[in-house]
Amino acid sequence: MASQSETFFTEYADALNSNDPILITEFHVMPSVFVTDSAKIVCNDQAKVVEVYQRMLESLNNNGELTHMPQVNQAMRLSESVIFCNVRWQCMDKDDKLVFSSTCSYTLQNDSAGKLKIIVVVLDGEEKFLSKVANLDD
Repeated sequence: MASQSETFFTEYADALNSNDPILITEFHVMPSVFVTDSAKIVCNDQAKVVEVYQRMLESLNNNGELTHMPQVNQAMRLSESVIFCNVRWQCMDKDDKLVFSSTCSYTLQNDSAGKLKIIVVVLDGEEKFLSKVANLDD
């Protein structure tokens, strides 16, 4: 399970680094939910997920193009097809300097092809910067 989630988040980071919200959306199952301390965004279709990622990427890239580097802190099986993961993200600038780090929790589910997909993303309360910079609290 740990290697499956690590592989998933490495591929997800590659999609984030591509700055292509349509590609990133392929890592989600519908409906998907984004949660912060002050907002819950339920996405019933891919267009809404694309919109969330467009806002996030535009805001994040105001700090210059970033490279997203995941570290899976915890992966726990919740059911046969559902896992919970806690991931520490480091976002680096073009000079490999740390711009910020954030912790996010994910609920993932294997689809019919056995590929992990995101159901829920929770931006942990300790990291207010990411939800502000990503405009998720608007």
